[in-house]
Amino acid sequence: MIGKRTFCFLVLGVVFLLGCQGKKSGDQEVKSAEEPVEAAPSDEPNELLSVEDYIARHYPEYAILKAIPSNLLPDIEEESLVVLEDPITAAKFDPPTYSIDKVLCVYVADGRTQEHVLVGAGSIGYREEALRLILSYESLYGPWLDYCYLPDIDGDGIQEAVTFGLSGFFFRMRTWKFQDGEFQLIDDEDLTAAY
Repeated sequence: MIGKRTFCFLVLGVVFLLGCQGKKSGDQEVKSAEEPVEAAPSDEPNELLSVEDYIARHYPEYAILKAIPSNLLPDIEEESLVVLEDPITAAKFDPPTYSIDKVLCVYVADGRTQEHVLVGAGSIGYREEALRLILSYESLYGPWLDYCYLPDIDGDGIQEAVTFGLSGFFFRMRTWKFQDGEFQLIDDEDLTAAY
């Protein structure tokens, strides 16, 4: 059993490491979020045929946890919500666990690409207690897709992304909507007390 002091230092260390990772990638996330809504011809070579190819080329340091077919972007119905982890960060946990380090909406088709980042949608792995609370929302949002829900909350024919962020200090449910050329946080509910 570890003491309270050791546990506090461990939690602070994890928060510091995750904060440094977020700071390092912040510039790239802002740039990605400003891409135009309309998919434009890409400079990508024609052999880039899949979301997996796109991630391997642009995010080689990350592993895909899941690529979920979605309808999150207006006027495009073939995009994927891609959940990425940094395997090096995940291996630092004892025992090793997955962590959601980036969530992207990626469109790749006919030589065109488009990418948008859901800034702040990361999480450490969901423990049993957290997953039990997450699954209680299935009646509202439909099936749990291992990392998110993709309901059409406002009934406009375009899905929203409902993600859950878990850290050593909080547990939050966040709802994302693509509007004004980027994914915006439209609801942020604190579930810490219920967890």
